[in-house]
Amino acid sequence: MSANPDIIMDIIEPGRGYALDVGGGRGILYDIVREKGYDYVNIDLNPLNREGYPVKGDCHYLPFRDESFSLIISKDTLEHFRLPQKVVDEIQRVLIINGYFILWVPFLHPFHGNDYFRYTPLGIKYLLREFEILSIESPLWLFSFLGGVINQILKRLNIKFVQQKIRSITGRVDRLIMRHLKGPSGYAYGYRVIARKIKK
Repeated sequence: MSANPDIIMDIIEPGRGYALDVGGGRGILYDIVREKGYDYVNIDLNPLNREGYPVKGDCHYLPFRDESFSLIISKDTLEHFRLPQKVVDEIQRVLIINGYFILWVPFLHPFHGNDYFRYTPLGIKYLLREFEILSIESPLWLFSFLGGVINQILKRLNIKFVQQKIRSITGRVDRLIMRHLKGPSGYAYGYRVIARKIKK
């Protein structure tokens, strides 16, 4: 799905300890996480980052001790796991009490690569039922969806040079509009979630 990393950056609170990037691939969140004060760990089937701590592994079976991370991020990844509830349960296991789980998932977004799922606010609440959900937002709304449709058409026509510009403009328009609306939108391109692990 490849949402702009800034969508995640502005909701990460400064802190310390280890931050886990679930399915982080190339490690594009490394600088953002470090700027916020955390040590960056990326787990992926094929981690391509050199900075931080790249770990090769399956997110369905996280190879870490219970309560090892202060912050866990899943950006553009949960839709790619065959068993998302298993991954969420593993995230909850390795997150410290009062630690934050930041999630970005698609809704109105085209099929891409090996993805299996799309998520509604109700589905998100169910998956994260063991967490305290602090917010579910849709910062990319209808214009990002329409921009995505236009970009898919341009991609099929092999016109690629304007795709990034369209994505940037439509994202800015959506963020301006969504500042004035409360709660998640039914025409969301994706949902941004902040959740906290609570003591049972």
